[in-house]
Amino acid sequence: SAPSQINSGDTAGAAATAKEASTQSSDLLENTKQQFAGDLKDKTNFWIGKAKLNDIDKTDSARFQKVNEDNQSGLDQYGKQKWDAAIATFQKAGNDLQDMLRNLKNDATAGLEDAKALKEDLLKEGAQENAPEFVVKMNSQIEEIQNLITRDNNYQQALLVHNQARQTKSEGITQTKQVNIRL
Repeated sequence: SAPSQINSGDTAGAAATAKEASTQSSDLLENTKQQFAGDLKDKTNFWIGKAKLNDIDKTDSARFQKVNEDNQSGLDQYGKQKWDAAIATFQKAGNDLQDMLRNLKNDATAGLEDAKALKEDLLKEGAQENAPEFVVKMNSQIEEIQNLITRDNNYQQALLVHNQARQTKSEGITQTKQVNIRL
């Protein structure tokens, strides 16, 4: 090690060891930046796909186009091995994409909670006894909404299934009342 070389009077050896350590440290930093930039590039592409899945490219086309331009700049910087610039650009693009999706995700999450409340309304009407197929269908829809939000990030589809759950509740209550009338 450099300190032991200095203590033994080998200053030239200590200088060479220190220089090698500095080179290794610089290489490690460079490799870490490259890996981080690559990870951010992949995450940005992931969120671009999710934004398209949720029609953000149509509903917020100007901002989506700006994100695509930022992503292209990040790809150019990545290709030129300008890691710090690529990291900053990909972080901005990824944050912008998630910001664009945030309101839609919040709406879908509210839809999930509403679907759970719709199921409770259905149960209060006696559907478990008189129209159990609607309770089963509602449970399935709630699970689908949950998966669309948490697993697929498909908030638009989650909202559509929420609307279907509203219809399921209505049909289930109608069926329950018809059974109750016959009894």
